[in-house]
Amino acid sequence: MSTASLEKLYHEHIKPISVAEKLELISLISRELVEQSAREQKKPRSLLELRGKGADLWHDVEPQEYVNNLRDEWDAGE
Repeated sequence: MSTASLEKLYHEHIKPISVAEKLELISLISRELVEQSAREQKKPRSLLELRGKGADLWHDVEPQEYVNNLRDEWDAGE
């Protein structure tokens, strides 16, 4: 849902209701978010989900040169 649609929903349906009703709505949304978050956290995660993440960071990096630079830094730290 777009921001404009959310703003229209708010102004047409939420803004006019009482403070008590708004608090009840917030409570309902909060409970749903807590339940949804708990369900998502129970799903087993896989390291493979990270595959390809950050690939653009390594695009122009030569692997051997990178390793050599690390070794030089380690040697300089001794």
